[in-house]
Amino acid sequence: MNILFTLLKRFFSVSLLFFGIMVILLAWVLFARELKPMAMDEITEYTIEYTVRPGMGLRDIAKELEDQHIIRSKYAFQTYSVLRQKANGFQPGIYTVGPAQSVSEIVSLLTKGPLEVEILITPGMTMIEIEDIMVVSNVLEEGDLTRFPVDMIREQYPFLGNAQILEGFLFPDTYRFYPHSDPLIVVGKILDHFESQVGPLLTDLRNSKNNDTIHWLILASILEKEVTNKKEAQTVAGIFEKRLAIGMPLQVDASIIYAKCRRFISCPTLTRADFKIESPYNTYLHKGLPPTPITNPGLDAISAARSPVRSNYLYYLSDPQTKKTIFSKSFDEHNANRTKYLLNQ
Repeated sequence: MNILFTLLKRFFSVSLLFFGIMVILLAWVLFARELKPMAMDEITEYTIEYTVRPGMGLRDIAKELEDQHIIRSKYAFQTYSVLRQKANGFQPGIYTVGPAQSVSEIVSLLTKGPLEVEILITPGMTMIEIEDIMVVSNVLEEGDLTRFPVDMIREQYPFLGNAQILEGFLFPDTYRFYPHSDPLIVVGKILDHFESQVGPLLTDLRNSKNNDTIHWLILASILEKEVTNKKEAQTVAGIFEKRLAIGMPLQVDASIIYAKCRRFISCPTLTRADFKIESPYNTYLHKGLPPTPITNPGLDAISAARSPVRSNYLYYLSDPQTKKTIFSKSFDEHNANRTKYLLNQ
């Protein structure tokens, strides 16, 4: 009897152990299934932009992802995150997620943080052209730069003075931003860089009330499109200053392009009618500087504007073949150069 009882006891122990192992294996299989992408057995695959807001916890994230049919089970998501010690590592930001991703992929994505986007601003780009790049790269939305409320940051950046738009202050360089960034963060980062780079060239930039700063920036923005050689740009800057002093129109083609398109990329070729456009940016019709910069100039152009070279020249043109700037002292000499370098090409 004792032997039978012992055998039965062992049998039930082994059976219980076997049953326990089977339950664990079944639970693991089910758990592993819940970690797989939903799209494996879904007809439609799609992605959404999901926002992890500051202060969100694991439960909130798991519930929202389940509600939006991105994951199979919020409980599996939570369990996996805890087991992988990722429960407190989710980074705020906007992510692209979809049911074709596994739980492990989504957890990895949300804990690494959103990837930054590299934005290259080259010298001579306009504000609209820069905004176009940021919109295509999903950094900003249309209007975030062109309609940015400058008054909001004027006290923080006194060198903006009375400027109503950011044209001229978007310093050319390579920047890194997160997708769907706050425009205030984007603009602040660029203006901080502008101040650090341009400050040494423009005296007392931090305390400037914009008068001198905007003068040099407008000149530099024109030089950026008119002349490629820095030394020649200094001579052209001297010509501009002389024309301003004697009340002669600057007569800059680049200003007409800006008046017409507010951009240089994809702007149609100028026609004779364009030179009659009634605009404060038309430097053929109006004397003095345009009301704002027409590009966002680089350091070389700003340096040239800040250190103009005096000369006997009053006119210039660019040789389309060599890109060299041809200077003239008189209008007759200028016309002769136009015939030689432009009309006879």
